[in-house]
Amino acid sequence: MKMKTHNSIICKCDGCGSDIHYGDNIVEFCLSVLQFKNESFQLMDEAPQADILLILCDSCRNYADDLDAIGSYLRSSIDPPINSVSTCKSGLDDADKLETCDGCGAVIDITDILYSLDRTIGVIALNSYFQIGDLTATDSVEFSSYCQGCGSVIDSNHLQALLLDWIHNRQAGGAK
Repeated sequence: MKMKTHNSIICKCDGCGSDIHYGDNIVEFCLSVLQFKNESFQLMDEAPQADILLILCDSCRNYADDLDAIGSYLRSSIDPPINSVSTCKSGLDDADKLETCDGCGAVIDITDILYSLDRTIGVIALNSYFQIGDLTATDSVEFSSYCQGCGSVIDSNHLQALLLDWIHNRQAGGAK
């Protein structure tokens, strides 16, 4: 078995196609499905799900800085519009109110499933035991969250295509 080295290519940048090596800075966009447990939202035990939507090299990082604009673009581009299909609850006690759904504006409570869109900036480090890359985060931000009703219509492949469209449009000097 060939030993992976610090210079090994681990993947390609989804934005420009350049090689990403161990030790490189990257930006990762991820969609996670979470449940409330032990006083915080965590990956679901029954079916843990965290889909990596996009990985960008350090050179493409500046195209991923405006999270408010990216979130707004994604919400307006999902078909059907997310806020037209929600089945959120209302009339919750203040103690149960944790987050607000970016799709429909309803409150997400501790009994709900939370869909979270995150951007993480970090460094890919070589895990010598498993011979794989581990992301060491230097910054991680949830920039959009959805209730179960809105989140259930989100398709990871569609989100990935929308994020790529956003990045490629910025690389071409355009704005939407």
